[in-house]
Amino acid sequence: MTTQWLEVGEHGEVVVVMKAELKTYYDSLVAERARMKQMIDAEEGERYELSVSTDASDEADKSLLASLREFTITRVDVGRQTLRLIEEALERLNQGAYGSCLNCGEPISPKRLSAIPWARYCVNCQELKEKGLLEDPEEQPAPAV
Repeated sequence: MTTQWLEVGEHGEVVVVMKAELKTYYDSLVAERARMKQMIDAEEGERYELSVSTDASDEADKSLLASLREFTITRVDVGRQTLRLIEEALERLNQGAYGSCLNCGEPISPKRLSAIPWARYCVNCQELKEKGLLEDPEEQPAPAV
């Protein structure tokens, strides 16, 4: 599926035009990418603040600080994973492969893409993945050398 094409503008310039239905997904992905980057930056700042904090006077405070650090690290990791999925979705959109399931090739429903514009799989394949019945090549461990 072609997602964009070139046209000549009124002043002779080349203009990239995107199909209207895909423009909505593009806008959502770009907005979510910006939000995710901002969240990651904020969480990393908070993680730094927690790492240099010396206010823990007893074991309970130290334990709480350690838990907060772990929670912040997890949020940053999840944010980075989501950011990677958003970047991949934008690349698929530019390549004309956006909206197709990476496993079966069937279209991903517009309802699913509206909810999760970076979705990689249709609902059926996502369920298989969540049950551990669908292998994701990017999640495979590196071969032993």
